[in-house]
Amino acid sequence: GLLAQPDAAQRAERASELKKSLVEDIARARDLGLQDVERNALANMGLASLLTGDRMAALECMETAHSFADSAECEGRDTDLANLGTVYMAIGSAEKAAGVFKEAAAYAQDHGSPPGRQAVLMANAGMASRAVGSEGALHEACEALRKALELGGLVASEDVRKVLADAGAHEEKHELSAAAEILENGWLQARSQIGREQVPDSTITGT
Repeated sequence: GLLAQPDAAQRAERASELKKSLVEDIARARDLGLQDVERNALANMGLASLLTGDRMAALECMETAHSFADSAECEGRDTDLANLGTVYMAIGSAEKAAGVFKEAAAYAQDHGSPPGRQAVLMANAGMASRAVGSEGALHEACEALRKALELGGLVASEDVRKVLADAGAHEEKHELSAAAEILENGWLQARSQIGREQVPDSTITGT
């Protein structure tokens, strides 16, 4: 509608202003050797770059932030991984996205994150695997999306049980593409029932 365009323009303008201040924050943190601060600023720079349409800059920032997270155990690593996965999806690298979303889900599980948060990360891994589209990836997508529905505590719903049964019937006939589509749609319909402790649906969050 007519109101959407100014909102989008204003958001892009704010993101552009944020990027300018983050450049200073990154340089200052680097000079002071504050790696956690630099990592957070890089992640925020990546999000701002994504909002302004600069996907390659977003990728560079997220990969650098991820390299810091790899060098030591740090709080919020699953969020960094999820943000990186979102950028990979934005540039069409679904296979890489699936890998980092799986890593994020595993990290969240290992560190006792709330089940709802784990569910969203697992679902993102499943949706990215579905986007890859190969037989192996579709099988992984079905497994991940089914696991997400279980982690989210959604399997008690009659609608979700029907989704699982329908998907299972297609899997038995080796119709993995149809099964993955049913599971993804079922997740998208049911996810609003998960508690607010989850990662936002976009997976893009602050740290």
